Amino acid sequence: MENEVKSLPMVALRGMTILPEMVIHFDVSREKSLKAIEKAMTEEQKIFLTTHKSFDTEEPDAEDVYEIGCIASVKQIVKMPKKISRILIAASERAKLNFLEEKEEYLRANVSIVEDIDTSVEDTGALKNPVNLEA
Repeated sequence: MENEVKSLPMVALRGMTILPEMVIHFDVSREKSLKAIEKAMTEEQKIFLTTHKSFDTEEPDAEDVYEIGCIASVKQIVKMPKKISRILIAASERAKLNFLEEKEEYLRANVSIVEDIDTSVEDTGALKNPVNLEA
């Protein structure tokens, strides 16, 4: 499979990592993140989620987030008090951040789909070392 490249709105998550096939909700209050989610809803309801390297970073840039993240579909948005939105997502596939496209209102990521590799018991060395199978 060739590397498919997409341009998607991006949300940088604090203290949370999303993996493929997860269905989870999280709260968003940062203005750029809220605008990214709004933009995703007007497009294909797809968003790129990645994690902050440092919990203290207020306005993340490409250097402040991990380059591997997850593409997810936004399933539901619930508006909460104090400009907070609770977002329900269904993550589908891993993606690698190539670069951030400059957008003033929200973060937009140029990403490449990362193909999942299904490893067999033989590939992991689990037959010789059971700890590998557990890992």
